[in-house]
Amino acid sequence: MKSLKCFLFGLFLVAVLTTAQEAAGQPPVTFTKDVAPILFAHCVTCHRPGDIAPFSLLTYQDARPWAAAIARITDQSLRYSVDKTTREVLFLPLPSELRQEIIERAAAR
Repeated sequence: MKSLKCFLFGLFLVAVLTTAQEAAGQPPVTFTKDVAPILFAHCVTCHRPGDIAPFSLLTYQDARPWAAAIARITDQSLRYSVDKTTREVLFLPLPSELRQEIIERAAAR
């Protein structure tokens, strides 16, 4: 549940930061500097090989194929989650603290 939330948040962050930076003429968003800290804070607990999440987010190579899907879902202020007991897939509201972190990171660049 937490892992999907993290992944979606990361993709949403990339989309927001990239747009904000392009508009401000700032350097491009990078995985290492801008995205990985969020994924490691919120996502990789579950998004790692052998854990509950269906894919890893430990590296750029792991996360990149999922970027468009994450962006679509987070643009709708949703997060994907999997119930650890039933393995049921859920789409839940994106937590306000994650949206706030995205906004703050975009403003700080």
